[in-house]
Amino acid sequence: MILEKRPTKALINLHNLVANAREIKARLPRGQEVMPIIKANAYGHGAVPVAEALVDAGFTKLAVATFEEGVELRQGAIAADVYILNGIHAALSHYHQYQLVPILHQMDEIQRVVSFSQSLKQPFPVGIKFDTGMGRLGLLSNEVSAVTALLKSANVDLHCVITHLARADESVEHTKTPYERFHEIRKNFRAAGFVSTKFSICNSASIIDKHFDDFDWVRPGIALYGVYPHERQRELMALKPVLELKTRIIELKKLPTGADVGYGATFVTKCDSLIAILPIGYADGYPRLISNRGFVLVRGERVPIVGRISMDLMAVDVTNVADVCLYDEVTLIGSDGAQTIRVEEVALWAETISYEILTGMMPRVYREYA
Repeated sequence: MILEKRPTKALINLHNLVANAREIKARLPRGQEVMPIIKANAYGHGAVPVAEALVDAGFTKLAVATFEEGVELRQGAIAADVYILNGIHAALSHYHQYQLVPILHQMDEIQRVVSFSQSLKQPFPVGIKFDTGMGRLGLLSNEVSAVTALLKSANVDLHCVITHLARADESVEHTKTPYERFHEIRKNFRAAGFVSTKFSICNSASIIDKHFDDFDWVRPGIALYGVYPHERQRELMALKPVLELKTRIIELKKLPTGADVGYGATFVTKCDSLIAILPIGYADGYPRLISNRGFVLVRGERVPIVGRISMDLMAVDVTNVADVCLYDEVTLIGSDGAQTIRVEEVALWAETISYEILTGMMPRVYREYA
């Protein structure tokens, strides 16, 4: 076998993505809709291919974090409604040009939109975000009256009012106060005449817990990609992993007892050993903190990572793997035979969360779609 290109790649199963999205939709009370979150390059999976798959499957609303992410979708010919979660960070004329819906989170943004909308023939579409306990972006509950007064006099179409949950992954109990506050916010908007505006609070964790209440849209993120927000939820919903991370052995080294491996000699062989070198490192987004503590799969066997993970390379000990060969496939995330390494496990080794592992996967990791 001859390697003609770098073998490190992420395999993206779009069928599993759509299956997860449909499973989420099937859980919803009648009348609620799904707004998939595909920010941060669709959590590392590739924004445009993921958006195409979801739109083809019938999902008509998508959300990203930034203006640039929205433009990427439009340039990729994505025709769904696209919502920008983090407010206004470009000229409003550009939002209008690309038909992007900004979610406004402060009075200054609302006032800018009100002024801009006066020159338009059609109402300018927007959303509003309220802070119901996250302590991050969003207007406060006591600003509802000022917001509705401004919007009623403006040439705008208020598509949605949203909030975000800070602790839904921990338990349903932690969402009680945000839900109560958001109910009051909706009551005040309805009283002000915004009868067709949609309201959205549910994230992946609350969707898995089936804590929907009677709001209109749900916004799944990590669950779309087959990953659980919290380990306690694994038995509550069947999700299919969407991403596998693979590479191949590019060198096999026979090292004697007492040989150093990698920068700083943090691993020393305890016996005559066979060490496999893999073309992946922290510049690909595979965390250096996993050095000497994580595992990969080779020929269906778990083998330990040895030595420090470097920028482009890492080493694993394949001494006990029968018939291991140069260019054998290696699984860092995913399945090989009866063995599986989930991204949640990799995150534990790295002392972080699965979100960071997925979104940290760099562009030089080739994405292959199926």
